[in-house]
Amino acid sequence: MKKEKRKNFLDWFFEEDKSDGLEGKEDEVIEINFFQALTIIIITMCFLLLISYSHLKTYFKKPTFNVSQYIDSKIEKNFFLNGKNLENSDFSQGLKHWVSSDGGDLFPGSKSIVELDAKEYYSAPYSIQIKSIKPANRYHYSKNKHKYIINNAYGYKETDHWLGVIAGTDITASLWYRGDVVLFSIIGLLEYGQWKGLGKTTGLASDDWTPLSLRIHVPSDVRAIALEITLNQAQGMPLPIVWIDDVKVKVKNNEN
Repeated sequence: MKKEKRKNFLDWFFEEDKSDGLEGKEDEVIEINFFQALTIIIITMCFLLLISYSHLKTYFKKPTFNVSQYIDSKIEKNFFLNGKNLENSDFSQGLKHWVSSDGGDLFPGSKSIVELDAKEYYSAPYSIQIKSIKPANRYHYSKNKHKYIINNAYGYKETDHWLGVIAGTDITASLWYRGDVVLFSIIGLLEYGQWKGLGKTTGLASDDWTPLSLRIHVPSDVRAIALEITLNQAQGMPLPIVWIDDVKVKVKNNEN
């Protein structure tokens, strides 16, 4: 007794049809089993698409942007290491290191004129005179010596005005001024790019050179600080004019 031959893979696609009375003829009619073929094709395509999707998803997946790593790559750990301090804090080198956010992306309408004054100063040879054209006006110390406009002084993408600090240190910032009301602030950049105010003080209008200072304790979540000098117009008052000189920062209990 002959055993029936097991069909191989190709027999799924092609079957001999001998039910039409054509047995014994040399040319056999082959009928394609479309349903079986279609089923296998669909399953195969789905499998291939699944694999392709997985590979494409991995290939085109965008790397996650790490703000903390970006900040660490752009801002020194401790700007004030080994007693380092602000350069050109007395404006003896002109306007180097001092920049404004007037006209930048965040404050496009703000406008002012900043000039060196060799006649009116607290300590020789210069002070800077700030004339407000359209307040509020904001000025910052920058590690960059060149003149430029800060587009967003409170963001993490521009880093030259952010000074790296060690958490737990005590910082005292001071300046001398005369003229109209001036606001002196220290703002902090957090590890993941946010910012917060750390301290501020207001100097009232004065015809004499007047000291202005504030002290902060650096919180554990602050990665860097920035100095900000702000002029604004009081209601019913003329546009402010202020002279600034001898901006200094002192750091205590600093870990190197």
